[in-house]
Amino acid sequence: MKKVDVVVLGGGPAGCATALALRRHGCSVLVVERSDYQTQRVGETLPPVVREVLADLGVWDRFVDDGHS
Repeated sequence: MKKVDVVVLGGGPAGCATALALRRHGCSVLVVERSDYQTQRVGETLPPVVREVLADLGVWDRFVDDGHS
């Protein structure tokens, strides 16, 4: 068993952004997600202003490269 500072329940946009921000502050983080991401997840949307947030988190280029619609 591994000890972590924070467990984030849910690997959607908010959960992952929270985990990345906590890592930047030196916390060890475990993200727990029940799905395997194989099916489309209707309802998970991000407004255009999220570009700045994703860039600050260092994941904007990867987000664009993944081809999200």
